[in-house]
Amino acid sequence: MLLEHRDPAILARRSQGNHPPSAKDKSLIEAAACASQRPRKAVEKSVNNLLRFAGALNADDEQIHQLEHAELVKLARKKFPSNKSLISGLGMIRDHRKAEHASSTEAPWHAKDDLAQSPLLSVTQTSFDAESIHLITSHPGYDHGVHYYRS
Repeated sequence: MLLEHRDPAILARRSQGNHPPSAKDKSLIEAAACASQRPRKAVEKSVNNLLRFAGALNADDEQIHQLEHAELVKLARKKFPSNKSLISGLGMIRDHRKAEHASSTEAPWHAKDDLAQSPLLSVTQTSFDAESIHLITSHPGYDHGVHYYRS
């Protein structure tokens, strides 16, 4: 508590995860997780970090679904500098968007980015269904200390 008094930036960093993600961002994250072919544990960790990041963006009146991948990575590195799982989760979002873009040419984002060949993304993959994602996100211990409001 004394540190927060001396350095308000510490308090600001601690309160980043206390905001809810937008409904559209939560839906996008869940859809990307359902479509992902990544290992279950990696997806669970990514979903947790993406929801926390989406809440922090929402607090700044920004949303994942409105931003392109390169801008999301830039913001993620600024807000959560050492969180590699978040960057990997953003890759999961990018992959989902690319798949959606391939099935519909009217997607509002661009598929090209500088992390297309990221080594973080070349992992053995396992798919998730909607029920699994619901179970992951509704489990009482899911948020691992990150608190956001659910509607």
